[in-house]
Amino acid sequence: MPNWLPIFVAGLFVAMVTHEAGHAIVGSLVGVPPRIINFGSGSPIWTGRWPRLLIIFRPILLNGHVVTLWRPKRLRLSKLAFALGGIIGNAIMFGVLAFFAMLWPRASWSCAVLGAAQAWVGLCAVVPWPTKVEGRRSGSDGLIFLRYLFSRRPDAFPEEYRKLLSKIDPEVAKQAVPSGDSSELMFAVGRYSAARQDWERRYWVDCVRHLIARNVLSDCEKLFVFEQLVSLELILRQGDITALEMDDWSMILATSLRHPGFRVTRGGALVLLGRAEEARELLAPLLIEEMGEINEIGYNIFSSQATASLGEVDASEAYASRARELANEERATRQIEMVEKMLGYRGQVSQNVVI
Repeated sequence: MPNWLPIFVAGLFVAMVTHEAGHAIVGSLVGVPPRIINFGSGSPIWTGRWPRLLIIFRPILLNGHVVTLWRPKRLRLSKLAFALGGIIGNAIMFGVLAFFAMLWPRASWSCAVLGAAQAWVGLCAVVPWPTKVEGRRSGSDGLIFLRYLFSRRPDAFPEEYRKLLSKIDPEVAKQAVPSGDSSELMFAVGRYSAARQDWERRYWVDCVRHLIARNVLSDCEKLFVFEQLVSLELILRQGDITALEMDDWSMILATSLRHPGFRVTRGGALVLLGRAEEARELLAPLLIEEMGEINEIGYNIFSSQATASLGEVDASEAYASRARELANEERATRQIEMVEKMLGYRGQVSQNVVI
């Protein structure tokens, strides 16, 4: 093995870290704030925060990416600078190594190999080529730069934001103007919904709690996040939110007149909290014709759970059969699996809800 190869391989790892750090630093300076810096691929071996930035190291340190937040009125120049941030980081490190080589001639050979690694990573990033990041289409820095340079499309986030809020209050959503806090909220909720590991889900829930505590969210945004987190806890039962949050947030949803399905969610929360009698009293008078199909499925699932907890086996089975029937009408495998998973909780009080 050539004696320069181990140094070059180590240099590639350093260059990759330098590259992603360059994106993050430049993004912070030009108004494209980073939210996640991911180094490598594979299962996480270390995660950290600094201060509101999630840093993830994975074992295969051959690639990486930086995920940023949407901000109002982002300038095209800012996005172009962010796309080149990694290459700027490699260029600066190359210059530092060249400076050290001049100061210490004995180290010039090692510095040259490490500098070659920096140059290699930077050059690979400059070449435009398509790739995927977290399953989504993306590209090298060169390709992203060209997209930012020639694209005339407006930012997609405002429309996505209004579309999500329209599920809570269509009238408010029409007039809603997203802010940086809105972007932070939607990002955290989306990451929470997609997270597969306990540490990741709880990290994003903590981010949402921070936003709620700062009192920067609109009433519609609060209803959106309460509905998302309570509903996901009802499905996952992982203890990501506390019993007090489950009770308070679902009560706020139930007292809102904006969406009849919120009372269904409240019924599910009462069952999870071991208050099946209250759940049945809340759910029984609800009119099915006022609900959408997904809320009707939830109504039957939670009614089945409540009656099972009260020992009413026949009623529980009737509600369960109706929930399965509605799910099968949709012919959506994931929905059918979700219904079966939630029906499996019948007669149980969650052991994961933190008191």
